[in-house]
Amino acid sequence: MPEVRRFIAVIAAFLLLAATASSDETKVLRYQHSDEYEVVLAPDGKTIDTMFASGNVIFQTDSGTIYCDSAIWAVGRDLVLRGKVVIDDASYHLVADSVRYDEKTRVAVARGSYVEVLTRQDSIFAVGRHVQYERAPRKFRMEERPTVYLKYPDSAKMIEVTADRVDFDSENGLAEAEGDVKIDSRDLSASSGCAVLQLRKNVLDLFDNPAAQRGRSVIRGGLITVYSANDVLSRIDVLDSARGDFIEPIGKDTTHFDNSKLTGKKIIMNFEQGNLIGVTSVGQAYSWYYPSSQGKPEEQQNSVSGDTIRFAIKDERLQSVTVIGGGIGRYLDSKMVATSDSTKSRQVDTVDYTGARIVYDLTDSTITLNNHATVNSGTMALSAEEIEFQTRHRLVKAYSANITKPSEHVDSTLLARFQPNPIPVILKDKEEELYGDFLEYSMETQKGRIVQSKSSYETGLYYGRKVARATKDIYYVDDGRYTTCNAEEPHFHFHSPHMKLINNDKLLAKPVVLYIGRLPILALPYYVFPMKKGRHSGILPFRVGNLSQGDKYIENVGYYWAASDYWDWQNALSYREFNTSLTWTTAVNYVILYKLSGSVTANISRETSFDRYLGTERKRTRWTIAGSHRQEFSGGWKIDASGSYQSDASYYQDYSADLADRTNRNLRSVVNFSKRFSKTVALSGSFSHEQNLDAQTKTDRLPTMGISLPVIKPFGSGRIDDQGKLVPRWYNNLTVAYRPSMTNFAYSAVKDSVIVDTIGTDTLGAPVIVYDTLSRGTRKKYTRLDHAVSMNFPMTVAKYFVFNPNFNYTENWFKIHRTDQSDAAGINASRLYRTYIYTTGVSLSTTVYGTVRPNVFGLKGLRQVLMPSVSYGYTPKINRFPIQRGFAGGGAGSTAKVSSLSASLGQIYQAKIKQGESERNLDLFSLQSGLSYDFEDTVRHFSDLTTIFQSQVLPRISISGSMVHSLYKPGTNTLNLRSPYLASFSILSSITIAGNQFLFDEPVRIERGADSATQVAAAGQSQVRPGGQQGWSIRVDYAYSESGRDQYFQKQSSLNLAVFFNLTPNTTVTFRQAYDPVSGQTINSQVGIVRQLHCWTGEFSWVPVGSNRGYSFRLYVTAIPALKIDNSNTLVNGSLLQNAMP
Repeated sequence: MPEVRRFIAVIAAFLLLAATASSDETKVLRYQHSDEYEVVLAPDGKTIDTMFASGNVIFQTDSGTIYCDSAIWAVGRDLVLRGKVVIDDASYHLVADSVRYDEKTRVAVARGSYVEVLTRQDSIFAVGRHVQYERAPRKFRMEERPTVYLKYPDSAKMIEVTADRVDFDSENGLAEAEGDVKIDSRDLSASSGCAVLQLRKNVLDLFDNPAAQRGRSVIRGGLITVYSANDVLSRIDVLDSARGDFIEPIGKDTTHFDNSKLTGKKIIMNFEQGNLIGVTSVGQAYSWYYPSSQGKPEEQQNSVSGDTIRFAIKDERLQSVTVIGGGIGRYLDSKMVATSDSTKSRQVDTVDYTGARIVYDLTDSTITLNNHATVNSGTMALSAEEIEFQTRHRLVKAYSANITKPSEHVDSTLLARFQPNPIPVILKDKEEELYGDFLEYSMETQKGRIVQSKSSYETGLYYGRKVARATKDIYYVDDGRYTTCNAEEPHFHFHSPHMKLINNDKLLAKPVVLYIGRLPILALPYYVFPMKKGRHSGILPFRVGNLSQGDKYIENVGYYWAASDYWDWQNALSYREFNTSLTWTTAVNYVILYKLSGSVTANISRETSFDRYLGTERKRTRWTIAGSHRQEFSGGWKIDASGSYQSDASYYQDYSADLADRTNRNLRSVVNFSKRFSKTVALSGSFSHEQNLDAQTKTDRLPTMGISLPVIKPFGSGRIDDQGKLVPRWYNNLTVAYRPSMTNFAYSAVKDSVIVDTIGTDTLGAPVIVYDTLSRGTRKKYTRLDHAVSMNFPMTVAKYFVFNPNFNYTENWFKIHRTDQSDAAGINASRLYRTYIYTTGVSLSTTVYGTVRPNVFGLKGLRQVLMPSVSYGYTPKINRFPIQRGFAGGGAGSTAKVSSLSASLGQIYQAKIKQGESERNLDLFSLQSGLSYDFEDTVRHFSDLTTIFQSQVLPRISISGSMVHSLYKPGTNTLNLRSPYLASFSILSSITIAGNQFLFDEPVRIERGADSATQVAAAGQSQVRPGGQQGWSIRVDYAYSESGRDQYFQKQSSLNLAVFFNLTPNTTVTFRQAYDPVSGQTINSQVGIVRQLHCWTGEFSWVPVGSNRGYSFRLYVTAIPALKIDNSNTLVNGSLLQNAMP
């Protein structure tokens, strides 16, 4: 038995080695106890094949003890321990339901509902259901979602890893976890699909949708790497679509949190002694910051993006956000505000900002922007070298930057010290711009100040040493200047030590001094500069000048009142030294959008003149009134009315310089109305009154009216086929149209009669004849109703011809009212008159095309289009009431039967040319000829042959004209078809040539806004003339006509020349002349020169011949034409103009 026991002890030693598999050295296993055991020998009977032990089995090794309920050892194959297996070794501790060891592969597998492994050397404690251990490389794997505790049992440093599978390599200090990995430690919690822990390097890599959480803050990305030093966090790197959500409490308050979001290609988190001190996002970085409202009904949000974003953190609280490179941000401030109905609504203020470097300091809620910084809020935009925005106090500060110039280039101009720095602060509000060196502005109070300001408003520039904003719309300016010249030293300006600017209203200044250059010209104690845009109330700009013979005038002194959005009223006074006249002008405009609009204008002039023959003073009142009104009513009614009246015939000739007003000799008042009943039925008409001022005639049409009716197709329009298309038949082309109209006409005039009386003899005994003139009125009045019916039946014959029978019927009903003219014509005004006429005819037409394709020199094709037409017309002799028809303006009737045949031929010649890859069609020449044959004329059957031609072969040359040939010998009725006689001829030709170059070039053009001394070198060449035109052009028009023969021969011709060119890039010259070659006389000519001199414009005009001959000169500020030096008001009323030429 002792031998057996020794043998069993040896076997137990091998069993222990297989079960523990925790040491590279073979350990001695001593059998301690078992309730039962059994040995099975091998077939040779000398060695043990298998050993069974059961019941409180205990083994002892040199470094520990093994406990289990039973053990089975297959010698040389495997060893199995079952039932409450506990291996308690000096270097490890294992608890499992069973342990199996494969002697060939040296792999041990432990299983059970609860498997526990503790490695004291590596400070690892693992709990799971399955452990596989490889003895030689000292590796183990746990499956079925184990939990592994690293750095066990120090709770301050311990890391808990839970995953579907965990691999541990003790020799390399490497642990890997896969499948829904959860990692928890005192400083960090993480999750991922896969994790790798390098124990010796203290590096943790997270793959497959990793996320790391610290407190309530979470970071995510494609790869997360966690670095530790001295068992505390030192850095976390997040790569590939990195995103961080940072939620941190406000101090010790755990109920309110600040929320920050950060994204980028890479995020780096830095720790110091385990505390987070900074976060950096690199590559397309974006950040969102949501500070806690702390229970207030306010919300703020700050979002920013850039190349790199850095978070500075202290005591677990975000201190600042720094953006480097291409920073773009937006700050939102949302709060509840009370509305007019005692309810509250949320108001959101948005501030957009940019800068090469942006720093958001959360300790004092300040955003600092550097290097090309901009801030935009609503309609306001701010740009500067550096901008500070205090979000808590809503205060903005902006700083400019100076560029030091070499001493030899220091600007010594008068206004140089008033110009802002080269990189100024620029404040824009809609279309307004304000420049300065420093700006401070409170968005809460809407007050601020700016130092060394310069602003642009419409066409003007405002300078100020200091500008302070008192309210939203009121500014105070110290040492202010205003000009429209944007040179560094303006050529003119207004200066005032104190200014008050009311935004979009006016600028108040006192006192005001006008400077031309550096020379003071005019001083005023007080002046108001209007600044309102568009339509607004204000004082009208007045005009002062000279009329003919040196008489002076002042015009347009008044006020414009923009009463509301629907109407306004303008009143002005004008005084002229001539006739000592005072004129009051008033105008009212009104409008309601989409409904009505109109205006009323009136002039009342009071004149005082002295009669040098009678030696008395004469006074009279003269007036004009004009108005218009447009309105749309429900039901489709529309009216459009206008009219004008004046006290005498010469009012506008005496008071207006406008050529159209002076030459208009007719006063017309009209009311047009219309009513649409449907798409095809409409009523239209008018009431009109016209008065000729010279002939003293009046014409009334009260009213003229017509009805538009649809065209009727008696046989319908056709049928609808299976595809829904309209398919007409030949008989569907018949159309019938009816057009009724009526006119109520009245005419009156003043007729003079000369009465000759012989009343006696003179001192020599000769009879004395006295001529007396008697004026009396004459009238004409009638009412007529017209009817017109037309029928057309076009149809296609033989595919190429259009055959069109037609019939027209016209009937007139007249009512002639009794007047002196009707009595003189012998017309019975007590009855109605009816006249009618009908005409019938037929036409045949076609179109023929002929084409050749030479394909040479870019000419792809030539085409001739022939359009022949033949028509016959018949009108019977129906001559009812010819006197009445003529009295009432003509009517239906014919004094003779008409039966005529007409023929015409139209010809068009076209070409198709190739230009590059495209083709273009050109109309080369067109010709239209026509004549008729009268079957009823017994003397001359043939009419004249009329020919019209037109050509525009070249782009800038056009020719058109007409010819009339008689087919009879001159002065006879003898037909001469072989040699027709040219009765009349006319031709009109025009040629225009132009270029884009100046006739003469200046070395450099001085642009408006460039100073000739300092900026002209950078202006460069420009080919654009002031006003938008450029280059040069010449246009020549020639017209010639002749008609008649012998003593009735007439010939007329005219030659018009118009020349335009830029003498220099800033000097425009125009010349126009009309010449009659027949008489050899110049009809009119005019020369004009316009020169732009920076902010000034000079104009010179010379009319050498004509009733308005003379010259005019004017020099004015381009943006303020009223600031001028001239010799006249207009070419008509110039004082020097009338007397300058002989």
